[in-house]
Amino acid sequence: MSHNYVVLTVGNTGGGKSSVSSLLTKNPKFKSYSGYHPETNCTTVVTAEFCTPNPFVATMVDTPGLNDPRPGLDTQHVAELIATLKQLQFFNLLLFVIKDGDRFDQPMRDMVQHFVDCFGSNMFTSCMFVVTRWATDEKAMRNRTRQTPPRTEQSVAADLNQQLKAFFNVPCEVPVSFVDCLCGPEDPEYATDVGRFLQQVEVQTLTNTPFQTKDAVAAQALKDKMEQEKRQAEERAAAEARKAAEAEAQRAKMAQEAQQKAQQAAAKAAELEAAKRAADEARRIAEADAAAARQAAEAAEAAKKAEEERQRLEKENHRVHHLNGRRVHDVTTGAVSLVFDGLLHHIPNPHTYANLFRDSNYMNVDATNLPHGEPLTHGAFLIGGNNTGVYLASNGVKRGITSENAFNAWGFAWGKVHHNHALWESIPMGPAHLC
Repeated sequence: MSHNYVVLTVGNTGGGKSSVSSLLTKNPKFKSYSGYHPETNCTTVVTAEFCTPNPFVATMVDTPGLNDPRPGLDTQHVAELIATLKQLQFFNLLLFVIKDGDRFDQPMRDMVQHFVDCFGSNMFTSCMFVVTRWATDEKAMRNRTRQTPPRTEQSVAADLNQQLKAFFNVPCEVPVSFVDCLCGPEDPEYATDVGRFLQQVEVQTLTNTPFQTKDAVAAQALKDKMEQEKRQAEERAAAEARKAAEAEAQRAKMAQEAQQKAQQAAAKAAELEAAKRAADEARRIAEADAAAARQAAEAAEAAKKAEEERQRLEKENHRVHHLNGRRVHDVTTGAVSLVFDGLLHHIPNPHTYANLFRDSNYMNVDATNLPHGEPLTHGAFLIGGNNTGVYLASNGVKRGITSENAFNAWGFAWGKVHHNHALWESIPMGPAHLC
């Protein structure tokens, strides 16, 4: 199966992510900056030709620096990254960028923990650490060997992997590459050191198994965090409501006392009119406050019902998306459908079913309240061209199947694939890959 490649750079603010992205792609969108303040303020996605020994086209994703001193930005940046990866669906190589001399201290562990929380420890099979500002001139190398203990590429890589296993139980040896992004073509070390780094990125990108971000725990982790923030906001709102109710009770008490005083003053003929006006005013305030309280109660009830309906729809939608790739048999109507894009797409007849699938392995469900999409075309079929991969042709378009695993998981039949490049080219491309 043919597919694109996706490479991400992540790291703490000031670590050199944008410099690495610029070195790999020579794209001006990746600005490098030698200070601490972050140059990248949002996730930057660029498709470009990588400047490796054997150039290839890939999608480069440069992310904002984590452990940003400005409050609240880490959560925002992680949410933005998750949204980007949800669209990309996978990555081939995740580059953790740190600069030479950085210790594996709490800020660095927090940076790695952000991504372990998002993707789980299996992400390390598609990761590589990049140590930047690793100068290789004679003076720099002599200074590192004089340290106690001496710092070499081997010792730094071994220490880093030891820390990863100790803190994150990493199941594999994570490769470590060293590069000085400030080294230019005019420097004698450029061809050897930068060339070696570019070759390592090429090998890792082209040979790694793509990490599927759709299976990541990031969305749930972020959702839990946002739910916690929502609960905290609701608790603050409830506390403010209690304060408002206490103030309202106090105002009502004051109004009642004013009315009592007015009634007492009514006994005095000279003050009868003034007491009457005070009592009328007190009644008006009480009625306005009561009306406001009723409106607040009605609004709260309406908001509660809306939230309950939202949660119900969210659960229903999750249920349908969870069935993507499954064939379902509606026990109420007998219809058989294929679930994709979160919708049930009816398979119109046995002939169409036989065109696509290798067996009758479907699940029985009550699909009465599940959302339905456009039925598959009568006679829908599987089509492949010359080195194009396999596509599902239906409803006037073809939609790609990204891998052999996806093809098998959805139950399609290899023996039913039509290999006709001219026919494949004649069918318009659909809006996105099927799976």
